Formats: sequence, structure tokens, C-alpha cells
Amino acid sequence: MEQKLTWIEQLELMTLLFLHGMALAAWFVPMGTVLQASGLGSWTPYAFGASAIAALLSPLFFGAMADRSVPPIRVLRWVCFGSGVLSLFTAYALGQGASGWNVWMMIQSQALLSVPTNSLSGSIVLARVANSHGQFGAIRAMGTAGWMAGCWIVSGLHLDASPGTFLLSGVLWFVVAAYTLLLPAGVIPMGGAKRLTLRQRFGLDALSLLKVHDHRVIFATAALVAIPFSA
Repeated sequence: MEQKLTWIEQLELMTLLFLHGMALAAWFVPMGTVLQASGLGSWTPYAFGASAIAALLSPLFFGAMADRSVPPIRVLRWVCFGSGVLSLFTAYALGQGASGWNVWMMIQSQALLSVPTNSLSGSIVLARVANSHGQFGAIRAMGTAGWMAGCWIVSGLHLDASPGTFLLSGVLWFVVAAYTLLLPAGVIPMGGAKRLTLRQRFGLDALSLLKVHDHRVIFATAALVAIPFSA
């Protein structure tokens, strides 16, 4: 039976979500302004659309990995490190006046890694709390606080329209990756000892859920709701 988290354990998880929120906000919020200042304003819709593409594809692979074969904290460490590297590459590309296509490819690659970090960090917290209804909300709120802090730091450093915002984001992603080394590795996910097919490793077997009518309705509704948000 899971025990209630100590205040130190709660602080560990709050710090994780706070740092994670900062890393996300540092590149995503000012991205449109940065592209506009770099003469790539016409690429702004495609840059923000990169997250939508990533939200569709990334959970199939990284979610399946974290659920079945690798502890979520380790997956989070990998994707945070990769996001940091790609964020630095994006800052360099913008600084060198790279084409819109090259910059978009960097942003899309970063989105593929950074988008699933929300669900990964959430699963890490839920795996450790004994009472998700009473404890998760307060811990999760630190992610929002981190998002706000990330925006303030960007503005405070006058990076709102500078490629340096991606440099800052890269550093923050590395900080998150390093911080995960201080957290417990967690248990091996269910099914981790089983031999998985390639289809299962990529999470493609989850598509079979669309055979159920209720699941199709939820999928279609979520897709329709996302349209005005993206607009």
C-alpha cells in the first residue's frame, strides 16, 4: 500500500514540475515573436502546428515506452536532454539566418521530444502519490507556476524577440534532465519483462481502441475542439 508523501518528496516532485514548466514556456511562448523578428513570420503558423503534429505522434512511441519497457523518469531524462540539444541547434540556426524550412525542421524535431514530457511528468507524480485527489493538484500547480516564471525570465532578460530564448530553453531542458538523476528511478513498468513486438513498442496497437464506438466519438470530438484552438 502506498504511503503518504513526506514534505521532502512533495518538494522533489514540485521542483520537477516547476523546472519543466519553465523549460516549456521559455521556447514556446515567445516563439512567434522570435520568428517575426528573424524575418520568418510567415512560418509562425507552421511552427505552432509542429506541437499539434507531435501531440499526435509522440505519445504513441514515448508513451508506449514509458508504459511497458522503460521507467518514465528515464524516458523523461532522455527527451529533456534531446530537447535541450535541439533547442540549442534552433538558436544557432536562427542566429545564422537559416532558411524557414531548416528552422521549422528544428522546431518540429524539438516538439516531437518536448510535447510528451507533460504526460511523462504527470505519470511520474501519479505513480508516487498515495491520494491523487488530495495531493496531485497542489503538486501539478507548480508546473503552471514554472510556466509563468519561465515567461518572466524571458522578458526579464529581454529575450522576447531574440534567438537567445531558445538558448535559455536549452539550458533549462538540461537542468530538468540533470534533476531527474536526483529522483528515484521507479519501478519497471508492467509488461517490461515481456517480449514486445515492433508494433507494441511503437504503441500502434493502441489504434485498435478506435474500433470501439465510444472511443471514436471521443477522438473525433477532441479533434474538432482542437481546430478552433489552433486557429
